[in-house]
Amino acid sequence: LDNILINDDILTLIATNVDSNIRALEGILKKLIAKASLTNSPITIEMAQNAIDTMITSKEKVISSEYIQEVIGKYFDINPSDLTSSKRSADVTFPRQIAMYLCRNVAQMSLPQIGNDFGKRDHTTVMHACNKIETEIKNNVSNTKSIVESVKKILLSNNN
Repeated sequence: LDNILINDDILTLIATNVDSNIRALEGILKKLIAKASLTNSPITIEMAQNAIDTMITSKEKVISSEYIQEVIGKYFDINPSDLTSSKRSADVTFPRQIAMYLCRNVAQMSLPQIGNDFGKRDHTTVMHACNKIETEIKNNVSNTKSIVESVKKILLSNNN
């Protein structure tokens, strides 16, 4: 962009506070550059600190697979540990697939991570579960869409 200069102290502040991944670092820099361009002002330490604080606050709201398993367990009246077990009965399989779908689409987790969190399952198992739930939602199979929406509401409203 318009050759915006960022003070070394500000870059150091960002680098020491953003250690999660390159996307987070890039996100903060883009946010600061956009704000500086819009306000036609230089990037200040305060602007950088606000951007970092916002990122840290939103990071705390990350939804974990354990939390999803807990909510799914309550919703379907099953033990959350059943979701990570090798049980294949329909009363466990469907909730497990919903939970995997929510981990992928709400928590933005990777397929291998979800598989690991659900009893060391292969990522292709997770992919199958996500595809199955997506298909059921698209084809209005039973009440899958309303279940997913209800659980999603619970997850997003009172997270942890």
